[in-house]
Amino acid sequence: MCPMGTALSVTIPEQLAEMLLAFEAREGLDADAVVSMALEQFFATDTNASGFAAASETAFRRIWDNESDAIYDRWKELYGVRAG
Repeated sequence: MCPMGTALSVTIPEQLAEMLLAFEAREGLDADAVVSMALEQFFATDTNASGFAAASETAFRRIWDNESDAIYDRWKELYGVRAG
């Protein structure tokens, strides 16, 4: 990486581009600085893939670990499926 950084070209949704430009104007920062800060924050926190997986596991557990869903845990018994 050179001292000035590495130039990358990315495509982002139009709505994000508009938000970035508005933030740029409001805060007096250029887009490079804003994106760099956002990426630093992203990689410094547990919002990477393992963080998302842990968050989704909690959400799925809340949805599927409940009394109304428990009947489906006994599907073999309900449908007469024998072990083996």
